[in-house]
Amino acid sequence: MNPLVSVVIPAFNAAEFIVETIESVLQQTYRPIEVIVVEDGSQDNTVELVKATFSDDVRLLCQKNSGPSVARNRGIRESSGKYIAFLDADDIWLPEKIASQVAVMEEKPDIGMLCGDMVDFNEKGRDAISHFKKNGLDKEYFGGTLYITDAFKKVYNKNFISTPTVMLRCSILDKTELFPLEFRFSEDYLFWLDLVRIVNIAYQDEVYTLRRKHTTNLTNDTAVNVKIRPMVLDQIDRRHGEYLKELGIDIRERYSKAWFLIGYFRLYQLGQLDVTADFAKSFSYRPNWRNFLYTCASATKLTWVALKLKQHSRN
Repeated sequence: MNPLVSVVIPAFNAAEFIVETIESVLQQTYRPIEVIVVEDGSQDNTVELVKATFSDDVRLLCQKNSGPSVARNRGIRESSGKYIAFLDADDIWLPEKIASQVAVMEEKPDIGMLCGDMVDFNEKGRDAISHFKKNGLDKEYFGGTLYITDAFKKVYNKNFISTPTVMLRCSILDKTELFPLEFRFSEDYLFWLDLVRIVNIAYQDEVYTLRRKHTTNLTNDTAVNVKIRPMVLDQIDRRHGEYLKELGIDIRERYSKAWFLIGYFRLYQLGQLDVTADFAKSFSYRPNWRNFLYTCASATKLTWVALKLKQHSRN
């Protein structure tokens, strides 16, 4: 008998795409599936649309707006399946996604987490190249087998795990905290790092997930993503600092890059000139000529000249 798979879909102002997303789940070749939509305080007609279209096929849970972590965690706690899969409310699955992943998980009961490749798409069609291929992630990179070797180090260096591609074995969730509530960005990255320390993770290079690219994607908020990087690193250091040292990884390198990126983004994207402290923090974590020159230039207002030259070159 096929084990139950619980599909958790957090939805905030998702009316434009939610029907297509849920239909891609209900069109899976695998059964049985439990679809849980956690409506996260939408201000559009997401609730009415889901009720009217899928009243018999979807469990709809409504809550005040609390962010994707709270929504996914609630979906996990309300689930009944042996396996859990996550899907964002604007993405879609190809029909064989769940069947393919369950087959792997059933054959290899020591796998706690399975992820896969995906392709971006929009109203004009799909990208020709998948995410793994864009980032040079092949069988050799992952370790040459179904299992990902040195998974923690690889996920730390490059978060190649996309949430809509993931399937988890529910039994592993007793060993760890769920998605961290402190963040609305990078919460999945922190959760994956927690998991890959304690369970075997495997991958599939087939593409079963299509990620929709549009102007309101949460991950498009570049300014917020840049700003929170040091806070994400604080969490990683708190949770895994000693383990990083055991692996010979110096987290100060990441802090340096994070603060440099903040200063660079604020200067060249936002046109803000008070960036000396950002570059100085970058220098304090990793002293080098680049960080030193940017710190000195910003302190002596030379960044104003650089900014004007860059703006002039665009005109």
